[in-house]
This record gives sequence, C-alpha cells and structure tokens, in this order.
Amino acid sequence: DTACDFELGTYQVDACPPANDSCSSATVVDTLPFTSSADASAATNNDGSVTSCAFGMNDGVWYTFTPTASGTLDLSVDVTGWDHEIAVYTGSCGVFTCVASADSGGTGGTESLSISVTAGTQYWLNIGQFSSTDNSEGAYTFNATSSDGVSLGLDDMEISQFTYYPNPVNNILTLDAQK
Repeated sequence: DTACDFELGTYQVDACPPANDSCSSATVVDTLPFTSSADASAATNNDGSVTSCAFGMNDGVWYTFTPTASGTLDLSVDVTGWDHEIAVYTGSCGVFTCVASADSGGTGGTESLSISVTAGTQYWLNIGQFSSTDNSEGAYTFNATSSDGVSLGLDDMEISQFTYYPNPVNNILTLDAQK
C-alpha cells in the first residue's frame, strides 16, 4: 500500500496524483529548451472538462510559463496508448481564454503547437485526455523550445506574510504566503 491508496466510489486508486495535477499546482517552466517525461495515469479530473478551447478536454496535468521576451514558442507532447489533447490558455485558473489547442483525433503520437507569446503574459498548458468523460491519461513527454529568442522566467515576486513550519523540519516543510 502507498500513501495514496484509497477508495473513490467504486474505484480503487493505487497511485498518487502527479504534483501538477491541478492548475493551482502547475509545474513552472522557466528555461528553454524544456523536457518533462512523466506519467499522468493517476491524474484526477479536478475541475471537470476544460471547454475554453474548441475541442474541450479532461483536466489532466498542468504547466505554466511567463515569457520574458516575445516570440514563437514550439510545444509538443508525445504519448503512446491514449488519446491526448494539448491546449494553451491565458487568464487564471478556472477563468481561461484559449490561445490554441491541438487534437489530431487519434490514440498515441504527437500533438504540437507553435504559438506567438507576449513578454510578461502568463500562459497555462493543459495536457489531458480528449473525452467528455473522465478517462485516464497516461505516460507522456512534453517539450518546449524556441528558435527565435523567446526566454522564460518568473516575474519579480513580492512575498508578504510568509510563514514556514515546522522548525526544525523532519520530513515535510510547509511554506505559506498571502501573496
């Protein structure tokens, strides 16, 4: 048994959801080129179907990036054995505006997008199962590159009301900030 074994209705869940399972815990992409190979089989459908783009898709796994220079960003996701879709949004979690999406309509293969990005704008990438029901995702490899000078980074951050605990730390350190 793992720490994530639990019953969910009539389903037994045997694996922990990935760390970037929800928009609010999106993996920050801050360097190019970027590659991430992971397994999203245990991803939950936190917010249901994300319908901001034409196709709509399950709420799979999330990445976020903020370009520090404008240009073209090339994104691709490779999978085997499941029907994936990728979509890029601006806005904030739950209040998205579609930038672009790709869904070839088949199982496996590569979905790719080339998008124009604007410096200082935060973008969100969702990799999920193309389905109107909560079908499982699977293993994937996500790549982000640019050939025309796009750079990624984090905006200057203002941190207020920052706390951390416990001190001393045993196995888990909790960080909390109002902003």
